[in-house]
Amino acid sequence: MFFRDPAPGRIMRTRAPVVAAWVENMNQFTTESRQNLHTVVDGRIVREELPKEQRDFLPNDHIPETLYPLLEKVFKEHGSFLISTAEELTQYMKENPEEQDIPRTIGATSFTVGNTTGNKAIMPYCLWMLQGITDLYNGLSSHDKSSMNEFLEKFQGAKELVNTDLTQCRVDRVNVHVRRALTPKL
Repeated sequence: MFFRDPAPGRIMRTRAPVVAAWVENMNQFTTESRQNLHTVVDGRIVREELPKEQRDFLPNDHIPETLYPLLEKVFKEHGSFLISTAEELTQYMKENPEEQDIPRTIGATSFTVGNTTGNKAIMPYCLWMLQGITDLYNGLSSHDKSSMNEFLEKFQGAKELVNTDLTQCRVDRVNVHVRRALTPKL
């Protein structure tokens, strides 16, 4: 069972069995766990067994082009927000050099999703997650980085995101919050 609270888990399994199956699948994703496919036939959800050749990951970590519109949206909309968050946290750290523990939020900034613009809390924790991506990217061999850049060029904002300078706003995760990194990565 992959639900922390059994009551919502039971509700999800009874009212939204496909969602429950997806949650369970994503929490233990292996080729063995990926045995069923859910489809809708005549308005009813039908579970079918996946053919064995469709249970594995795509070769060479291939990303199907059907996901490109989603990646475009993520890089364009969320990427610009993360870059803005990095700029704001850098400023915050300069203005608060003695503060080690970083608040959960450090203000708000505008963001755009589709044609809608609003304000959202600036959450430094997001940068801890982005650091993992940028550290991996920066650690790639020149051949792998070249291959990655070729892929990233397909999406507006992708290269800007992975090249975001986080040297002045690095954080470490401590339990459920972040603090100024003890040893900044250069």
